[in-house]
Amino acid sequence: MHLGWDWASEAVDVTVFDDAGGVVERWAWTHDQAGMAATIQRLAALGDPGGLAVAIEATHNLVIDRLLASGHPVVPIRPNAFHPTRPRWGASRARSDPGTDSARRLTAH
Repeated sequence: MHLGWDWASEAVDVTVFDDAGGVVERWAWTHDQAGMAATIQRLAALGDPGGLAVAIEATHNLVIDRLLASGHPVVPIRPNAFHPTRPRWGASRARSDPGTDSARRLTAH
């Protein structure tokens, strides 16, 4: 399993994938200590943290420190790493979240 971590202004979206790329679990948490603690507990319920790598769009912050302290391998991704690929996914530079129409259209093809 592996995990994607997407920052947003109001909440953090977390998606856990199986080795075939299927979604195991998805949730959002607020930017606060209680949300982070609940997320660490939820991840622990999925199994050994050492077997659940986290890809995160940041190179250093307290969240990465907490994930590492919990035993998760962390794959930091520079926030601007995906900017060159955005033209492949649509005509605008707008971002979309998993629940938006444009994201559903992309995954439907």
